[in-house]
Amino acid sequence: MRRSQCRSFQITFILGLCLFVWFFVSYKWFKNSPYYKISESQFDPSISKVLSSLNSWNLRTRQDLPNQSQEAAKLKSRDNLYKNVVFERLNDIPEVKEGVLEFIQRSEQHVLVKNETGSYFIEKYGNYSSLCTDLHSDIQDLFCMTKLPYLEDVKNPCWYELGCDGKLDCDQTLRLRCLPYYHILGCAKCATTDVYNRLIQHPQIFSNNGILHKEALWWSWYKYGITNWNIKRIQTFEEYTSRFDNTAEHIQTLIQDGSKLVRKIITGDASPPDFWDFRAWPLLAQNKGPEPTILTPHIMKYIYRKPKFILILRNPTDRLYSDYYFSGYGDNPYSFHQDIVNSIWTIENCLMNHTVQHCFYSADIFAKLKSRIHFGCYVVYLKEWLKMFDRDQFYIVRTEDYADDVDKYIAEIFDFLEVDPLSDSKLHKIEMKKKQRITKSKQKADPMLPKTHKILDKFYEKYNKELSEVLKDKKYMWSDINTINKWKLSDLNKLKIKE
Repeated sequence: MRRSQCRSFQITFILGLCLFVWFFVSYKWFKNSPYYKISESQFDPSISKVLSSLNSWNLRTRQDLPNQSQEAAKLKSRDNLYKNVVFERLNDIPEVKEGVLEFIQRSEQHVLVKNETGSYFIEKYGNYSSLCTDLHSDIQDLFCMTKLPYLEDVKNPCWYELGCDGKLDCDQTLRLRCLPYYHILGCAKCATTDVYNRLIQHPQIFSNNGILHKEALWWSWYKYGITNWNIKRIQTFEEYTSRFDNTAEHIQTLIQDGSKLVRKIITGDASPPDFWDFRAWPLLAQNKGPEPTILTPHIMKYIYRKPKFILILRNPTDRLYSDYYFSGYGDNPYSFHQDIVNSIWTIENCLMNHTVQHCFYSADIFAKLKSRIHFGCYVVYLKEWLKMFDRDQFYIVRTEDYADDVDKYIAEIFDFLEVDPLSDSKLHKIEMKKKQRITKSKQKADPMLPKTHKILDKFYEKYNKELSEVLKDKKYMWSDINTINKWKLSDLNKLKIKE
């Protein structure tokens, strides 16, 4: 009898323990599930609902609505994601904790935010774009993000968001985030590094935390988890904005000090692939057909306020020879010649059956090319940018002109960026800085073969002509540079270089 009771007790105890473990595990699973996060965020009174659309990306998981149709799932997921960010009535906005910022005025158009030293308008959030398509991809669909509430009194595009990445159990402090005010779009081996390093000598222009304190490489590469030839980890928009945290921290200090310098400090991103590398277009959910309808310029147009772009263009034949050595395709003019012949054949063969956009934006074609010959056809890419941005948002200069008069063009770029002008002595000091990122292997290389030069000049001729028409400036045909090159080639022929 006693044994039977003891055994019953043991069984009951074991069953109770198993039930307790089951409840505990189930609770932990539910606590971390998207269902719990969504339902909890619906009642979360934190300021993140107003100031942090980015913090809601953690709700974007494929498990949100597993048993519903894709369209229904998309609609409900979008509703859950963005109804928690945008207030329909500004009177519903909660007060911010004491010691951070204080809302002192509300209206139908904006919220006035004030700290001890100054006030800044935060624009009312608008709806997400009608182009919002995919909330469930690992690659963020930025059209599904509401417009950023840029601070009107701050020159650089900056906004406040929650400083703890959307966690519900953290201190609800506000953190300033920033995007670049300007982009040096390209092109590679056209002196982008040299220009950038001279620009950041200006006290009002800050560097970033990217590669060489210059390149974030996000819009065309890291956003999609690719580089020139390799696969990388996908990086988020939040990771991109973190490249400008040094500028954001400085501006936040200026705001706290009530300094008028907030209307002058800027930062930039000098990532040359952003101009031309559209290979990842099939990964954008909006692109359904055989050719893209949405590219990097379309996304930037939606995200930015009014960015400025700097474009440095070099004679494409000379640029390609330098890029060939820089990118490691080869190390002598003979291999260069053969690879150019193969590259031109690959492109021309593609163009027989497809459009320029298909061939120049294709990852398959890029993989077959023996050189990066295609993005020397600058006009193909520039037209995509000019579809979305006004011509006055671009400062375009030839590398050859810049090299002849550095201080003149640096002063012009300072004026374009609307920073304070520098004295002649300071400009001269900037001009005397050592040239940056020269391709040493190219310096040691033999000159390009004359026949290769002729082939490339012929290939680029029609693209240069169209570029000069788009920019309304014949110098972008590089006729003057090609004439000089012909003299050099004539001298080489006299030396009877073996081919």
